[in-house]
Amino acid sequence: QGPNNDLSALTPVLTTVSPSSGTILGGTTVVIVGQNLLGTQPTINGTPLTVTAQTATAIVATTPPGAVGPAVLRVTHPNGCQAQGTFTYL
Repeated sequence: QGPNNDLSALTPVLTTVSPSSGTILGGTTVVIVGQNLLGTQPTINGTPLTVTAQTATAIVATTPPGAVGPAVLRVTHPNGCQAQGTFTYL
């Protein structure tokens, strides 16, 4: 039997980001909830968040500084699979 090439078990799913907005100065603590999050790296517009806790279903992280307006929050698994949501800088 060959290796399991089904990536669906490793594909992150992003359900909620709370809070969904924060200051442009960064430093907002966000809770990212979903599935298959263990081992993923969260970023906002490509800039890594500072992760303080991480499980398969949640990530607690601190936002980097950003520009006013909506930004793409993405979680990327080492296998390349990713999920995305939105975080708004105020």
